[in-house]
Amino acid sequence: MADFRDAVFETVRQIMRRDPEVVTLTNDMNAMILNQIAEEMPERVFNVGIAEQNIMGVAGGLALGGKKVFVFGILAHLISRAWEQIKLDICAPNLPVTILGVGPGLSYGNDGPSHHGTEDLALARALPNLSIFNPCDSVSMAAIVKQAFDLGTPSYIRIDRGNARDIHQENADLSAGFKVWRTGEDISLVSTGNLIHPVLEAEGMLQDKGVRAQVVEVYKLKPVDDQALVSALGTGAPVLVADEHNPHGGLASLLSDALSATPSIPALVAATLPDKFLLGSATRAWAHENYNLSPTSIFDQAIDLISRSDDQ
Repeated sequence: MADFRDAVFETVRQIMRRDPEVVTLTNDMNAMILNQIAEEMPERVFNVGIAEQNIMGVAGGLALGGKKVFVFGILAHLISRAWEQIKLDICAPNLPVTILGVGPGLSYGNDGPSHHGTEDLALARALPNLSIFNPCDSVSMAAIVKQAFDLGTPSYIRIDRGNARDIHQENADLSAGFKVWRTGEDISLVSTGNLIHPVLEAEGMLQDKGVRAQVVEVYKLKPVDDQALVSALGTGAPVLVADEHNPHGGLASLLSDALSATPSIPALVAATLPDKFLLGSATRAWAHENYNLSPTSIFDQAIDLISRSDDQ
C-alpha cells in the first residue's frame, strides 16, 4: 500500500532537482513531500492561494516565460472553476503545464458536490491539446507524472486520495495508454483509476464460477488509440464498463465512441454514478453499493450481461 501524493511529489522532486526551470504552484493545498520541496527550493514553489482561475493564469504566464509548471490542487476546483483559464491560458498556446488534480470520483465523498470529481472528465476531454491520465496505484502514478512532464504540452493527472495496493510492476511500459490484466472470452471488464481494484476482485469471483473475463485498465483517457483499444476488446464478447463518473463524458462515453466505429459492435453496459448531484454523506463505499460499482455488483452485472448476450 502506498500514498498517491507521496508518489506524485517524490517524482516531482526528482524532476525539479534535475531541471532548474521547473516550478510548482498550489492553491493553498499541502502534501508532506510538497512541503519538503518548498523548504528545499522555496524560490520555485508558490502558494497562489484559493484562487483557481488566477493559478492557471499564473501557470500560463510562467510557461510563456520559459518555465515548466506543475499545478496542484483539488481537481473539482481546478477543472471546473478554472476551465476557461485552462482552455485559453494553457491549452490554446499548448504550454508545458501539468495539472495535478486530487480527488477523482468520490474521493472527497463526505464533502459533497463542491468536492466531487464526477464531471471533470467530460469537461477536460473537451479541451484540445490536453492529455488526460488516471493511474490506479503509486507505481503507475510515478511513471505517468514523468510521462506527462516529458510531453512538454498541457496534461491533467487525476490523483486519488489515500492509499492503494500497487499492482503495476516497477519500470513497466505504460506507453500504450491501457493494460490488459486478464484475458478471457466470455466478457470484457473495462475500468480506470481506483475502480480497477474492485473490477479485478469481481474477475476473481467470475473465475470461481468458470467465467473467463478479460480485464482492461485504461489509464490514459486522452488521446486514446481507439484502434488499439478496440483490438484489445476484439473477442466480440460483451463489454461491461465500470466508471466512477457520471454517465456523460467519462470512460463509458469514450469506449462507446471507440466501439461505434467497429463493424460488429459488441453489447455494452456501463456501471456509472447517476446523472444527479450526490448530496449529503455520499461516501465512496456507500455509492459503490448503491450504484452497482462494488465487486459483488460488478459480478452480478457481468453474469446478467453474459446471459442476455447468449439469449440473443
